[in-house]
Amino acid sequence: MIGDETCEQMCLVAILQPAPGRWNPGVASENLALTKAFGFGPENRFQATLRAEFYDAFNRHYINGPDTNPNDQNFGQITSVSGKTRTGQLGARVQW
Repeated sequence: MIGDETCEQMCLVAILQPAPGRWNPGVASENLALTKAFGFGPENRFQATLRAEFYDAFNRHYINGPDTNPNDQNFGQITSVSGKTRTGQLGARVQW
């Protein structure tokens, strides 16, 4: 039988030294690009390409790990998130 003190120590170790990936499952980021090429002018002499790119298109945020300092008032709580912001860019190209 495990004594109460030993159980407390084991629980504290599990929080202070979690297994890899236990609290932070990883990151996923989806990037999208849309391209449209078309010709115009007499006999499609001119070629144009329009391009739109979006980075982190779904604007995902990830929780950070919990506070592991047992002397802190936020011990065991998750108090912040991380993640990139969604960005995008547009481009155009004309060839003749």
